[in-house]
This record gives sequence, C-alpha cells and structure tokens, in this order.
Amino acid sequence: MSYKVLNLYAGIGGNRKLWTDCEVTAVELNPEIAAIYKDFFPNDKVI
Repeated sequence: MSYKVLNLYAGIGGNRKLWTDCEVTAVELNPEIAAIYKDFFPNDKVI
C-alpha cells in the first residue's frame, strides 16, 4: 500500500529518510533549503 504524505516544514528532509513506499509533497519556505531537499529526494514534489 502506498501513502500520500504532506511534509510541512520539510527542511532538508531529515524525517523523510525514514519513509518508504509513499508519494511525498514537501513544503519549505526557504528556496535554498528547498533546493537541497530536492537534490536529496528528486521524486518528491517540493512547494
């Protein structure tokens, strides 16, 4: 079973490293931090 996760205040994705088999939408206000998150998790949607 696959989950859809809304990751608010995503940061660089510390908690995300523990999640498997899920579709993630991450919210990060700082564009520089959001870019780092996107590098770590290219398949996640970052807002």
